[in-house]
Amino acid sequence: MNHKTKSFTYWRARFNEPYDYTLQDLLLSAFNNTAAEERREAFDEENEEIADQFNFINHKAIYDDFFCANFFGYEKGKIEQIIKAEEFDKEEITSTPFTLPGNDQFLDGKLYFVCFGNHLIASQDLHLKVLHLARYLTNMFHKRCKEFPEEQQLTLERTIRRTRREEIKGAKRINLSSPLPFGRSSESVDIESRAQSYSMGDRVWDAIEILTGKSLEDILQQFRQFDTRGIVETKDIDVTLSFIWRRKKGERFSDRVDALANAFSYIDDEIDVQIETNSGILKYNELRMRHSQSVAHINGMPDNYDIFKKMREWYRTLVLAGDIG
Repeated sequence: MNHKTKSFTYWRARFNEPYDYTLQDLLLSAFNNTAAEERREAFDEENEEIADQFNFINHKAIYDDFFCANFFGYEKGKIEQIIKAEEFDKEEITSTPFTLPGNDQFLDGKLYFVCFGNHLIASQDLHLKVLHLARYLTNMFHKRCKEFPEEQQLTLERTIRRTRREEIKGAKRINLSSPLPFGRSSESVDIESRAQSYSMGDRVWDAIEILTGKSLEDILQQFRQFDTRGIVETKDIDVTLSFIWRRKKGERFSDRVDALANAFSYIDDEIDVQIETNSGILKYNELRMRHSQSVAHINGMPDNYDIFKKMREWYRTLVLAGDIG
């Protein structure tokens, strides 16, 4: 057994219609007394199922009145490359492809979470995000819960610490910064046709659309082209987009805070967010609820007992601190 650092994040369940049930109620209703096969669902990426890729809840249990589970992704017929240790003795390393024998599957993504009421603590990885969990649960609830009608939808949202909300009452400007990779310096670059080549990826543009109410195409119309000559060489540069925040008539302060949190729900280290307020500059990392913790691992996998225990402990810490209600 060894230990690795895992990152925990806090999320809150929201439903698009008034609802008498909690996320925990639905989890118990959907997955009680089920086999793994009944919990399997085709991988859903932007509402499009991907062939031979699946998600499923594996281990599930009730600990201290929390619903605790791990959520796995896997792919059939996976072909991978391996590097043998002895190759490092050679001048050049070669890789060897391998396929999984028989009906074995390739585990490709794992997420651990605990749920209490509509509160959720998650530890996600690069391949499997809370966004995927929300889509999976929505589909499974529609299939397995009679109390979850078709028009009902589940969203898992981040929120800003209640103890820090007063600090952004005077939000005047939001600065979004991200690296812009090297481009050809000998010609002008049409942003619209090359938008996908820039490292401000899809999740970042999605956040900008939520925040501004404008699509990427609308924003790009403001500056169709720009000349990179003398600017972009072999080293990356940073691009910063600034948005001046004007409060709308009738808008509540909580609307502004939650809009900010939700706009960047699924962005971790892809973009740097700074909020200019009357009292100074706040970094988004100072506002969102994220916690790093050393977790026991067995054969490269988090130990269920240890990770779920530490997630529950962090949830209680957030409650006691008044960061969540």
